[in-house]
Amino acid sequence: MSNSGSVSSEWDDGGKPFFARLIGAKTEEIAFVESTSTGLNIAANALHYPHGSKIVTTDLEYPSVVYPWLRKSLEVKVQYVKNVNGKISLDDMEKAVDDKTVAVAISHVEYANGFRHNL
Repeated sequence: MSNSGSVSSEWDDGGKPFFARLIGAKTEEIAFVESTSTGLNIAANALHYPHGSKIVTTDLEYPSVVYPWLRKSLEVKVQYVKNVNGKISLDDMEKAVDDKTVAVAISHVEYANGFRHNL
């Protein structure tokens, strides 16, 4: 750990190179952001959206996961996969994803009820 002791310096000293190796990326391709919400906002605004693009998510998803994609200026459709008895079917997710899907915005564990997706 560096002398400053900040989270970002710990990240730069060991976490960032480790994570880059883990996912097969270059260290300079990895960035630290303060929260998932911040990261999703960056991603939502950095992607290119061909006409008719859509984002697939669920009706159980945490609001800040969905909000970045709802900006009218992005001109993307947000498709919600509906839960059945508090669970999201993998088959329903697969059916929702098609050639117009540019991102799937989904948490490993849903905040609404703790449902764990089979990622």
